[in-house]
This record gives sequence, C-alpha cells and structure tokens, in this order.
Amino acid sequence: MKKLSADLELKMRAIYYDAIDISEVEGYIRSIYEHMDTVENVKFIIQYAKKIMPEKPEDITGELVYSSMLRHQEVLTQNRQIVVDGLFQALTGIYADKEPPLVRELTEEVSKLFQRERFATSKEIEEMKKLAADAAEIFPSEFESAKPSLIKRVFKQREAMQKATMNML
Repeated sequence: MKKLSADLELKMRAIYYDAIDISEVEGYIRSIYEHMDTVENVKFIIQYAKKIMPEKPEDITGELVYSSMLRHQEVLTQNRQIVVDGLFQALTGIYADKEPPLVRELTEEVSKLFQRERFATSKEIEEMKKLAADAAEIFPSEFESAKPSLIKRVFKQREAMQKATMNML
C-alpha cells in the first residue's frame, strides 16, 4: 500500500503541480483510502487520476473521489457495451439465418478476447470498432466456423499487415 500511496501522491502532485499544498497531500490520500474498498480501485484511481480528481485540490475528499471513480467506471462499462452492441449488429447481418441469442453468445465470446482490463480501455474500444466495421471480412461466412480465438488471430494478422503496409508508404 505504501507504493500505491506514493504513486497516488506523485499523480496528485503532477495534476495539481503548484496548486497543491504538499502538507495536505497525506490527508487527501488518507481520506481517499478511507473510501476505497479494494486495492484495484486505488490502482484505478491512479491510472485515471486526471479524469477522476476534482479540478481544484482543495475539493479533494475521499467521498468525492470515490463517487467520481464510480462514475468513470460506469462510463467505461457503457463504452464497452456500446462497441459490443455494435459488433452484435454487424454479426446479425452476417449471420441473419441464426437465432439472435446464438449470435449474441458469439459476440460476447469474441469481445471477451479483446478485453484487457476490468474496464474498457481506449485500445479495446478502437479494436472492437474496427472489428465491427470489418466483420464481413474477418468473420467466416459459416456460423459454425466462427471460432473466437481464430477470429482474434485473423484480426491481429490484418492489423499487423495494415501497419506494415502503412510503414512502407
């Protein structure tokens, strides 16, 4: 926990720079820790501190940071669901002859392979959007041949080829 506290202090100093009273930082951190229920949440706050912390350091309270963290987690969860739903829409077009619950199951299985963390990352969102946009080219035409691990591999290979092509230009 000491390392996390030090990391949080560094983040706070970086965010607030000259605006934060160094002697107050320890109290802010203590207040934040009083409202955290898991180490994972503390790590989340450190990772997304710029989006979670209030605008002014004097507004920092554990309760405010905790509620801001929960709101940000909800936004990331919603963002993930939006791209999963987009992929589902693309797949229902490809597999129109299959029952929606089967297509939804495939969508969820594939989506899980693209998840990096508990909450959506910008890279995950970007990849899922590309996957949905290029679904007709990546997913096999036969539903029974749609294996999530193979789909991810095909996607990654396409990404690598596109990157190599861009580097050649």
